[in-house]
Amino acid sequence: MKLNKDYIRELVFKQGWSQTEFAEKLGMSRAEVNRFFNGRRTGGSKLVGNIIRVFYNVPMNKLFI
Repeated sequence: MKLNKDYIRELVFKQGWSQTEFAEKLGMSRAEVNRFFNGRRTGGSKLVGNIIRVFYNVPMNKLFI
């Protein structure tokens, strides 16, 4: 399973967050988030855990494909 980056990007957009704001919520750098959204980084354990924490109310089967 891997993170569903398109769905996560949609969630971020619906919240009205910029990549910088999303990165702050994840406790990560904007560059790391940008690399994830642009496909240059896969979801490592830190990223996965933080996304699950931020979107705790979203079903797992939507966050992963």
